[in-house]
Amino acid sequence: MAPLSRILSILFIAAGCAAAGQSLQLKKVRTMTVEQFGGRNVTKLRGDVQLSGAEGVFTCDSADWFRNENRFFAYSNVRFSGRDGMVVRSRTLEYLNGESYFSGGVTVTDGDQTLRTSSLRYSTKGRKGSFSQPAEVHTKDGDLTCRRGSFEGDAYRFLGNVRWVGADQKLFGEQMDYAATSRSAELPKGGSGTFETDSVVFGHGHFALSGARTIDLSGGVQGWGETRWFSSTRFRREPGADRTEWSGNAQLADWEKDSTEVTADFLVTTKDSINAAVTPLWPCPRGADGPSAGGGTERIPHTSSREIP
Repeated sequence: MAPLSRILSILFIAAGCAAAGQSLQLKKVRTMTVEQFGGRNVTKLRGDVQLSGAEGVFTCDSADWFRNENRFFAYSNVRFSGRDGMVVRSRTLEYLNGESYFSGGVTVTDGDQTLRTSSLRYSTKGRKGSFSQPAEVHTKDGDLTCRRGSFEGDAYRFLGNVRWVGADQKLFGEQMDYAATSRSAELPKGGSGTFETDSVVFGHGHFALSGARTIDLSGGVQGWGETRWFSSTRFRREPGADRTEWSGNAQLADWEKDSTEVTADFLVTTKDSINAAVTPLWPCPRGADGPSAGGGTERIPHTSSREIP
């Protein structure tokens, strides 16, 4: 004859699966008891616990389940496996109607990206999460640390002393918005960084971190390297093509090999050349038709381009 605890477990599971409106269903457990706690019924689940809902599956070593409230507390080896592939692990969990609070060694795995922090508030219904403690993030494109942040779907926002280290670049700022699917990042509040051999400060930045990688900076850009200095309103770098663009009051001083100093409205450099679109100063005779007698110059609203070997 089967043990009474096993018979009760089977009946309990069957009742859970059939209950209308019950969002969580018990799929697996070794032992369980029903007790009174503060005037409420609590089901004590012990050993190899598995609860399933529309958003995913929860597993843990033990749990206290308040069925009538759609609430439970999970302990030890807690894991949530979402239907979309996201996995969250922690030491403890409090769940209430689709809202979860994970704490203790939290790890969030989404594809090839991993986030580690101390605690996480997560909505399994909306796939939204937030964390208020320092976190480490590891991706295929680089590693990041920050003080706090949030995410919704594949869109992540990292805040507070954000530091990103990639294969050949480092970024520092107070906010970084990262899209996991497109593998791109934005620093809307500006920051600083190192790209290859240059150090740069900027007001706004956008970075394509995979494929045809690009660096787009704006809001006032200043940079310096071992043998050069530059500034402009906007800056674009294409590392794969070894091509750099400056626009808006672009200035470049390069002392490698032959010394070069250029001021232009638009400036493009490649491995072998520098191309500048400039607004030149043209001589303007002074006199009856000039500004004043004695000669001088006048800026003419006309652009030309030249190549500097």
